[in-house]
Amino acid sequence: MRLHLMFLFLILALPGSAQEVKNLNPKISIIGGNAYYTHTVLQGQGLESIAKAYHASEKEIFLANPDLKGDPEVNTYLLIPYSEASSDKMSAFDLKLDSPVNTINDFKTPSQEAQSLELERNAKPQIEPDELDELSDLSASLKEGLNQLDSLKEGIEKKPFLTDDGLPKHSPVTAFVTKKPVRFVVDSNKTLSILLDSILHLMLTGQHPDGANAYLKEYFLIRINDEGIITNVRDERTETNENTRFIEPNSLKGYLLTDSLNKLDRQFIPIGFVINIKRDTHLVRFKKYGIKMKSSSVSSDIEAGIFDFGSERLLRGRHRVYVFQYHCYLATYRKFEYNPFGSIDQKLYLNDAWKIERAERFRRHFLF
Repeated sequence: MRLHLMFLFLILALPGSAQEVKNLNPKISIIGGNAYYTHTVLQGQGLESIAKAYHASEKEIFLANPDLKGDPEVNTYLLIPYSEASSDKMSAFDLKLDSPVNTINDFKTPSQEAQSLELERNAKPQIEPDELDELSDLSASLKEGLNQLDSLKEGIEKKPFLTDDGLPKHSPVTAFVTKKPVRFVVDSNKTLSILLDSILHLMLTGQHPDGANAYLKEYFLIRINDEGIITNVRDERTETNENTRFIEPNSLKGYLLTDSLNKLDRQFIPIGFVINIKRDTHLVRFKKYGIKMKSSSVSSDIEAGIFDFGSERLLRGRHRVYVFQYHCYLATYRKFEYNPFGSIDQKLYLNDAWKIERAERFRRHFLF
């Protein structure tokens, strides 16, 4: 008798024993496109009794609850797959046990709930392929418009604040006093390269204020119109840059920056005039059919030029020959926010050459 009682007690104590599940939940939830009941596990409820109460198999419950390894723990939630077999039982379920449902009019059977959810899903508007193409085109158009607005905004933000001289505002540069500027007058319809050549000519003919071994190094910030004509000029010469000050800034107005408009891509352009002149003296003995030079470091083209110079003038004997070598260019620069300017952007004009100034008879005895 005692053994029978003990066996009965062990059966009742097993978690999977058939115990009536009274807290059935008839409400359906759609999760991942599938219909489920949500069940709260109470004390004494095992997986077998729960599956039986909902007319589901233990395998289906395991598949719906991947973290479940055995009988569920108390107060955990299980997803129970909906089935037609469970629908009939849930339809007759006592509403008083389902606390979220307050009135008979609010209640729907599980099959009705599933049908309602399916109807609700089908009632959503379906987008046709043509409409998708139109939406795609509209999206691309909007994106392009936003990009254009961003570019316009960037251009506006980069547009410099103009001062009274019509040029971008920048940090003040300390001025310095030098010689009185010299105005080089050239036809205003010419380009700046013509102006630079005229300055070079003045230097080579000794009309430059500094005389022979002079140089020119001057920077300006200019503004040009659509035709490339200079309309505004700002003096960017500083003592730090070792600039000369021989060009009157306002005299540059009206000049054409370059005769090649495809070189212009900006409205505000930093420019630089640079001329370096070196004057060399060579001791030369002119002969009937050639020349002899004391220095062996003279380039072949200058030596040939000296020979032609002497032949044209029938020079004979020992002479001092004065030769100018010059490097002359007009350049634009990419940066002008700080002085000195940044690296050269492009050279609009370049003139590297040499010129024989004159030859003087030398009567002292040469060593050659």
